[in-house]
Amino acid sequence: MLRELNRDAWLRGGLIGLLILIVLFGSALPGGEMVAVLLIVMVLVVWIRLNLTNSRSAYELETARAMVAARSAEVDRILSRVLRRWGLQRSVRMMGYVLLVQLRMAEGKLVEAGSIARTLLTMKLPGEPRPRIDLLLGLTETSLALDDHWTAWQSLAALETLPLRLDDRLHQAMLQMRYESGIGRWDACLFDLERKMTLCGLMRWREASKFCELAAEAADNLNQPALSQWLHGRSRLLAGHAESEVA
Repeated sequence: MLRELNRDAWLRGGLIGLLILIVLFGSALPGGEMVAVLLIVMVLVVWIRLNLTNSRSAYELETARAMVAARSAEVDRILSRVLRRWGLQRSVRMMGYVLLVQLRMAEGKLVEAGSIARTLLTMKLPGEPRPRIDLLLGLTETSLALDDHWTAWQSLAALETLPLRLDDRLHQAMLQMRYESGIGRWDACLFDLERKMTLCGLMRWREASKFCELAAEAADNLNQPALSQWLHGRSRLLAGHAESEVA
């Protein structure tokens, strides 16, 4: 992955450097200005072709994003085709790698997904925080599934420093509840419960049902029967809505 990112940077940077050299010293070439103009045109054609390839790749990746949850074989084909291309912008290639992590998670290949996410997070990511947020959410998800609570804690802590959208906040809240429940921090599960239940109310029914179930488990362990009964009832109600939606 690092090799491909460096290759893209060298190719695009090399074209810019070559163009500057031609403009500055083109008149000294055999053939003079005519040769310089021809070389400039050739470099610009290659540059335009790279940008068109980037635009097409970004469009293909956006199309693939909608198919990840369905684990469509077409997503693998799109990713394979796009990630083989040369001269991609760093943000476009990172989008492809993030989708690869999400696809491997959907396929249940959690070790591979976590390994890719961990490797990418050690690299210099594009300036805007979206790739880092997606990778941290993915790494937290895989870490919890593999009972790697230390990595999950580190990822959750890193997410706290980033500007999250509402859907990210909901995902983070669910992962935080799973983490705290997984290590038996029952008091933390119920801390600031009013705010957490407000977020729960914005989740999809299946996720909201699971969230309430985990909170109810915490109430059971803290010997709060009234709260536990209410949370269990809410979990069953939300699960019923989720089943009706599927039906």
